[in-house]
Amino acid sequence: MEITDGPKTFEWNKYRRWYTEPSIKFRNIQYGDNRYILLVNSSKEAVTVQLSEFPAGMRILDVVPNKWHSLDAVVTVTLEPNGVRMYKIEAL
Repeated sequence: MEITDGPKTFEWNKYRRWYTEPSIKFRNIQYGDNRYILLVNSSKEAVTVQLSEFPAGMRILDVVPNKWHSLDAVVTVTLEPNGVRMYKIEAL
């Protein structure tokens, strides 16, 4: 995953202390034979990310809006502030 547009980090304050974290949280989860990639934008700005280098022999489903991507695709998505995206990667 690579952030191509938008803030790479964001700052937040809790109990008078400032914290800096990545704007996009990324999780790669295995469930059964499939993998799921979960992206969460924690910043207050839109962030564009590219997903690439998927394993051979797999297909990629953007769960919402239920769109399949080709195997050699570079998936580019813009996450709105506090937005969430999920991709399913399954073997052919």
